[in-house]
Amino acid sequence: MESGEQMIGGDQDLIAKARGELEQLFAAQDGTTGGTAWARGVLEAEGLSTTSVSLRTTRALRKHEPRLSRVAARYLADLATGRRSPDNSEKGFNPHLE
Repeated sequence: MESGEQMIGGDQDLIAKARGELEQLFAAQDGTTGGTAWARGVLEAEGLSTTSVSLRTTRALRKHEPRLSRVAARYLADLATGRRSPDNSEKGFNPHLE
């Protein structure tokens, strides 16, 4: 394996890639923070749960922002629904209390 490559399952690299993508796509809205707020709005407008992630959740985000990769859409859905905290800690996170 060459330097810088990740083995299959190296999700930390995928998270970093997703964060970078979100920072670029939502730069005008304060990066990942603005993207997360945007995603919550999309989910609410689509009548989807803002507390759980599903295939419909990620599809809705990609429908509204076609430049999102599948990985970034899933990561953004995790942030918007509170399944993942913005600092990537293991502790649960409720975005509705922020």
